[in-house]
Amino acid sequence: MLTAFDHWLRERFLLRTHIYTMRLPEKLPRGIKINHLPENASAQYRYRLVARTSKVTDRMVERLNESGLLFKTQVVERKTLLRKIIAPKGQSFLLNVFWLISFIGLSFGAVKLFKVVTSNEVLMDNLRESFDIFTESGS
Repeated sequence: MLTAFDHWLRERFLLRTHIYTMRLPEKLPRGIKINHLPENASAQYRYRLVARTSKVTDRMVERLNESGLLFKTQVVERKTLLRKIIAPKGQSFLLNVFWLISFIGLSFGAVKLFKVVTSNEVLMDNLRESFDIFTESGS
């Protein structure tokens, strides 16, 4: 189950929108990278425009529509080391962090409780006597 935060992380750090076109519009919005594609007879597109966010993509598509240019969009996932951390396959990053923090907190609490119990001499004497009574009555 992915949360809204997981979707935001994925969109912000992993996903890029590639816009393919034959010609460029007169004005490009900020945040667009232009890549020239190799020219050959069978090439359908000459330019690949890379947008980092959906807002930039929306502005670029709007400009291309206003100019009447033919284009194709494709959402691509970047290959980065962060991918395994941000978007583990079939899991939520936020829930993984929640369970990790919960486990660490419970472990710390258990160690603290053990220290408190073992440092109290009266309680330890009572536990030893109870254990002795329990083991003697069984034999």
